[in-house]
Amino acid sequence: MTASSQPLAADSDRPSRRTATAFVRLAFGLVFAALGIVMAPQPAMADAYSPCVAVESNVKVGTKTKTQSITCAVKPACGESWGQLYGVTWDMVVYSGGITVKAITMKVTHTQGEDITIGAKNLGGQSANVSLGAWNPILPAQKTWTKTYNITDKYFAKKGNGFVDLNIKVSSDKANGCNVGWRNLRYSLKPV
Repeated sequence: MTASSQPLAADSDRPSRRTATAFVRLAFGLVFAALGIVMAPQPAMADAYSPCVAVESNVKVGTKTKTQSITCAVKPACGESWGQLYGVTWDMVVYSGGITVKAITMKVTHTQGEDITIGAKNLGGQSANVSLGAWNPILPAQKTWTKTYNITDKYFAKKGNGFVDLNIKVSSDKANGCNVGWRNLRYSLKPV
């Protein structure tokens, strides 16, 4: 084999190495593209949930009622855990610029024998805020609790972000000292 033939042999290997390198780059590119599609933000749904924090819903002009729910799976430092469901039904009329609220009914469901306290309840829009009254205790044996807060046809213009919000503070504890501090639940409606 001459010295001049060695470069030819090496050159004959280069297309296969180039092909292998191109294939590896293509494979990595496809993997990253697939991950980009899977991890990309998904289109907003009519109801967007964040457990034990907030729920946001679009409501069409003319809508009369809307029910929203927030599920809490709480794990206090004591090592126990329990679940709670906080549902709110809006009795209202939706306009393009805001919502006239007639009443709000709150329903709490729990099954693990915890005390629940419903604290501050505030309904707010662009230029109006209404407090929905005093604290409400829910006893361990009371597995479901419902209360309607009547509002005399109060109009709430939507905020700059497009929502009218109901914020509710909740806490829960057990007789054995297990407790969960105050959490803020936010129910938001966006007229569309």
